[in-house]
Amino acid sequence: MAYGHKTGRPLRVRAQIALNAARGRSNARIAREIGLHVDTVRCWRSRFAEHGLPSLADRSRSSRSPAFSSLQATQVKTPACQPPAESGGVPLSRWSAPELAREAMARGIVTFVSASTVRRWLGRDAPKPWQYHSWIFTASAVWRAFELRAHLVDAPPGLPLHDSGWQISADRPPHIRIIGRQAQALSADSLTSTFVSIIGHTDLLVAAAEGTSAFARHTAIPYATSRRTTARTVHVALVGLTGRDADPTPPAVRCAVDGTTITAGFPDGTRILISLGAAPARSPVLDGVSLPGPVRYARLSPEAEPVIIPGRVSPSARR
Repeated sequence: MAYGHKTGRPLRVRAQIALNAARGRSNARIAREIGLHVDTVRCWRSRFAEHGLPSLADRSRSSRSPAFSSLQATQVKTPACQPPAESGGVPLSRWSAPELAREAMARGIVTFVSASTVRRWLGRDAPKPWQYHSWIFTASAVWRAFELRAHLVDAPPGLPLHDSGWQISADRPPHIRIIGRQAQALSADSLTSTFVSIIGHTDLLVAAAEGTSAFARHTAIPYATSRRTTARTVHVALVGLTGRDADPTPPAVRCAVDGTTITAGFPDGTRILISLGAAPARSPVLDGVSLPGPVRYARLSPEAEPVIIPGRVSPSARR
């Protein structure tokens, strides 16, 4: 025990004190050889003389039982991983430690918990989703060479949103065109990147640069920004990438927003429904057809079979 490699250092030092004491050495000499204070040597030597070898082990210590169980701590932190609106319909844009403490007491998880305790629990975890200033739910649907892209942004007012189309590269500077709600970048070989703002965007631009691509000398990408004035907003855009033999003209899309549900109609009669975030509790209606709700995504087309993907009902809608 005194010289074993598998013995912990505190127990090994105490065993060396007992061994040297059995050899008749003085406390001062033992302290000098081992590198301890003489009072420490005297303490462990006396304990060994009175109680023998078991006295060299650590004595059991009584500790105060924790005020909160690990289950309670987890239940308090769980709402922080979701937007407040989806975690019980709380009218907040983001969680804070005091709000989480109040929510835990309101739900009956704990009788009382302070904001500093909640903050300490959150600080121990490696992933910290509660520190993000926004939640963005994204969904999209493809129609021919174009993608209908929708975002539901839940964030404090003033936080901007940036959405872009596809980047193109060319040996010569691409042609840039911005007309109304449509921005395009056209290369010399008829490659066209299109971004059409349908709902929610405030500014349309095309970012062009030289020497930023490994494939060609020039690059260009159409994009849009949004200056948000409310906490929860919906943004819808149409983006496309067409080549030499494809028509770069974007289709005329009829789009409507009902809460977080978006319906879009295309020129060939295709109708698409997208629910952002949690699907609503009621059964939606698409092109006069009542769908078996709740529905996350639905597509009705004259050329193909209907596609319906069921969704999850939000906690606030279920109450």
